[in-house]
Amino acid sequence: MPIGQNNIWIPRVITNFDFNANDFIHDDTWHVNGLDLSGILPKGTKGVVLRVRVQSANTPRSLNISYDKDYIETQGIFITWWAGYWIEMFFVLPLDKDLKMDYLSNLTGVDGSTRLCSVAILGYFFPTSCLPAL
Repeated sequence: MPIGQNNIWIPRVITNFDFNANDFIHDDTWHVNGLDLSGILPKGTKGVVLRVRVQSANTPRSLNISYDKDYIETQGIFITWWAGYWIEMFFVLPLDKDLKMDYLSNLTGVDGSTRLCSVAILGYFFPTSCLPAL
């Protein structure tokens, strides 16, 4: 599901992250449509730019995000990092019509505490055909 041509980049004013560790279930299984972006993005959005910040204190962890878990290898985020490190990355990801993304997280530490996990939507791609005429 490529973002393709004929889309305009629309940045968002970011004052805080849109999602944090409490918005995810950290049980190492896929949560289909578990990350709902429809309250943030307008209907018709084709893709997003995500800022993802993750950290784990004592064991390696992973976070996967995609518009469809079946396409995680080609059109998704697959992050694995070592214990004691934090990582911040930026990704462009396509979206499907429902503006919901699948995710898998195993960020819960050995002691049961959840480590840092924050996601912000920096902007989105919107079809130029949906823009009002000037």
